[in-house]
Amino acid sequence: MCNFNHCILVSLFFCSTAILNAQSWTNKSAYPGTAIDDGIGFSINGTGYVGTGIANGAIFQNIFYRYDAPSDTWSQISSIIGDDRQYCSSFVVNGKGYIIGGVLPNWTYTNEVQAYDPSTNTWKIKALFPGSSRSALATFSIGAIGYAGGGKGLNQSYNDFWAYHPGTNQWKQKANIPGGTRYEAISFSIGGFGYVGGGKDVAGNCYSDFWKYIPITDRWEQMASFPGNICSYGISFSHGDKGYICTGMDNNNNIINEFWQYNSIANNWIQLNTPEFDKIRGVSAFIIDHCVYLTTGKDENNARLNETWSHCMPALDELTISVYPNPSYDFIRIDLINQTVDGQFLLFNVMGQLVLEQEIAQEMHSFDLNVQSINAGLYYLKLFDHENNTLYSTKIIKCN
Repeated sequence: MCNFNHCILVSLFFCSTAILNAQSWTNKSAYPGTAIDDGIGFSINGTGYVGTGIANGAIFQNIFYRYDAPSDTWSQISSIIGDDRQYCSSFVVNGKGYIIGGVLPNWTYTNEVQAYDPSTNTWKIKALFPGSSRSALATFSIGAIGYAGGGKGLNQSYNDFWAYHPGTNQWKQKANIPGGTRYEAISFSIGGFGYVGGGKDVAGNCYSDFWKYIPITDRWEQMASFPGNICSYGISFSHGDKGYICTGMDNNNNIINEFWQYNSIANNWIQLNTPEFDKIRGVSAFIIDHCVYLTTGKDENNARLNETWSHCMPALDELTISVYPNPSYDFIRIDLINQTVDGQFLLFNVMGQLVLEQEIAQEMHSFDLNVQSINAGLYYLKLFDHENNTLYSTKIIKCN
């Protein structure tokens, strides 16, 4: 038996202090497709991807583009399979981008799931999302598992919550999102936990509650409520141990452009400076390195846009490691959030004897350490570079 608590998120060094009010946004190369809103964005291995959405004349889209940050250029990739759509949701797992649900041109909802593989530039149909057909789900990924839940269907909003396992192409139902049914919610993951909150229901009621999902125990823990005015259409993302939310609409359907930061360690929210761009909603977003990119959307005059804006968060100056679940029965996930070293992880028992080892290279950002074969008890996980310098050390508990 083990008492499950939490994963361990360790920053080996604190990044340099940043003046939160000094952030700025930079105008980048415009989205090259038809101006849209309600598209979807994600990033894979340092490249951004944006597509679907709706254009003037209620013309739904199936086109996707990739964005290369070093050259600030866009290029078209393969379009999704089947119907054009808007209001999709997405997560990225194992180097593939998944889009889930959405609204189709006949104004019906879908529960279809498609995965994009950048190595082959192809989309594949995956197992249907097992809940009702819907749009605007809350999504995030933790390790090799994608999570999706909530969302909006015809005259109904939801709070059911599901985990997707790419290896088996199967969905498994998890504990419902607490606090009520909702769509267009805040959602991101930090250090082995998922976070969901805000949004609204089909009756138009806005939420400000905020919840942390703990995968190993399949339970939710209430966190500090979101204090801003963003109700729906907000863009949310995470970087290091911080979460962010910006743009969107308030509870009176006014477009606003607030910008907020959530500190997962202190469990508090801080309002950042208002972005320099005009008020927009229905934006697509993706993260590359420590920079977020927002593109497309609608302004206060209901005009669709193809502008792209970028904001860079403070860089993580040193290695940040997330280890979870801890305690564990079988596998321990190790995420190197800002991976810059070659070396190896070594697992020692309390007698100092080497039990397991795992080589890592600079291109490795996460992996699973198999502890199924070792005895239950306390262990020490250490990271060494090739000069045998200790870069990291933490305690691990193996359960029966």
